Amino acid sequence: MNGNPIDGIGYLFRGGKIILEPSLRKFVIAPILVNLLLFITLIGSLISFIGNQIERLQNYLPSWLSWLEWLLWPLLFLALLFLVSYTFVTLANIIAAPFNGLLAERVEQLLTGQPLPDTPWAQLLREFLPTMFNEIRKLGY
Repeated sequence: MNGNPIDGIGYLFRGGKIILEPSLRKFVIAPILVNLLLFITLIGSLISFIGNQIERLQNYLPSWLSWLEWLLWPLLFLALLFLVSYTFVTLANIIAAPFNGLLAERVEQLLTGQPLPDTPWAQLLREFLPTMFNEIRKLGY
């Protein structure tokens, strides 16, 4: 492991090329699409909720405090940005967990050229929920 740091950069680019292989795309794209859909929905809902709360707050405040709106939006945006950046990686790992084993098998097959043992889809589906719960348990630790 004590090698040239430049080698690490080379491995990063090599991994980038491997991950773009057509046979691996479905294992990479599926978790990304699920994650994007989840976050677009959550962010849209939060922005709508925050807008409603600011409007509700303004109804209770006197008119001379209307300047607070321009202060609240950036503060709430920063809070939302912090929340999203904090939870994005966590949820991405949970969502991607079931796909990681399949991805690792396909990469190994691609690099070694050795055929993989046939794993039935029923077994993969049985492993799906335990894998997700295992990831959540790791986060709790």
